[in-house]
Amino acid sequence: SGCFRPRHRPFALIGARRDASAVAGPGSVGMAPEGRLRFEASREARDKADGILERMRAGQLVGELLPREYNCEGKFAGLSPVVIFSDFEPDDLMAIAQIWRWSAEQAGVADERPVKKPVIIMCADFKKKDGRSVFEKKLLLARLLLGLEPYRDFHVLTTADVQFHDGTTHPLGRGCFDQCDAAIGSAAAEIAELTAEGAEAAPRVDVYILAPGHGHLDA
Repeated sequence: SGCFRPRHRPFALIGARRDASAVAGPGSVGMAPEGRLRFEASREARDKADGILERMRAGQLVGELLPREYNCEGKFAGLSPVVIFSDFEPDDLMAIAQIWRWSAEQAGVADERPVKKPVIIMCADFKKKDGRSVFEKKLLLARLLLGLEPYRDFHVLTTADVQFHDGTTHPLGRGCFDQCDAAIGSAAAEIAELTAEGAEAAPRVDVYILAPGHGHLDA
């Protein structure tokens, strides 16, 4: 459901393999027991990812750090009648991809290009979950899995408390909080666009809440 389908894998970070120690055993008939599939990144891939995360932490845009074929600017054509609120955990990002694709299939526009984008809202929790480099990792995953650039293609909300439980303060936390009012206003405007009289989108708007609201849903 992202904006691109690269023919090659110029930025492959991980590979899958079965744990050899889990294969075969009494009565196993050579099958790996459930839960032994592991994803491992090479040292080169980890170093590349760490370098990207470090530059993101310094404030550089995600899209500027990836190969050109991952640039999705201008490749979305309006909004689909779907609103998704998430904390961007990896399972949520995969769910967003599935919801996005499924809603496009239901509307009969799955193969149209450029694609329409749901209204997507990320709720960051710098106090309990998104400290250290977790926030940047989520933004990078969203870019790779969904083709979305933070603050441009989805809205990011957080609370005023941006100090992690270990006492560290995320360098991007304060800036994220400072733009929250504007982000809420932009998200509200997009939702209003979907429900406006004469809107191209279907009258029904599907809303998916995939994470705790942290007080933002009232806004």
